[in-house]
Amino acid sequence: MTRLIRELDHTVCEELVNGAEDFDIYYENWLENPKNIALRDGEGNIGFAEIDNLYPFIYFVHIVSNSKKGRDAQTFAKDMMREMFETYEAEHLIGRIPPHNKKSRVFALSIGFNRLPFSHTDQANLYSISRKDFFSK
Repeated sequence: MTRLIRELDHTVCEELVNGAEDFDIYYENWLENPKNIALRDGEGNIGFAEIDNLYPFIYFVHIVSNSKKGRDAQTFAKDMMREMFETYEAEHLIGRIPPHNKKSRVFALSIGFNRLPFSHTDQANLYSISRKDFFSK
């Protein structure tokens, strides 16, 4: 798992997320914060982690996988989560998933995220996993 340094620019980000459903990243703002993290593997998968400025142990995450196999995407996601918890000392990872995106909801549940019951809006539902829950599975 390789951390992408600040060399990411708008063009690179757009190439990485090309075709990703419902993914809206504010590239300029995201790139301005050096505490935000992008991780990738050698297979073209990338995970974005945006730090919460109010609670610096919480990251909002999004995974873009080029894998055609769900199991490979799950493996990458779990590797990313482990990296976030072990290396970057995250306590909670939160995913924002649009309510109409069933594939992403099912994927989040399959890798251990739980839906937060108070999070239903027309724009996104929140799914979360804690460090404690990740390492107890």
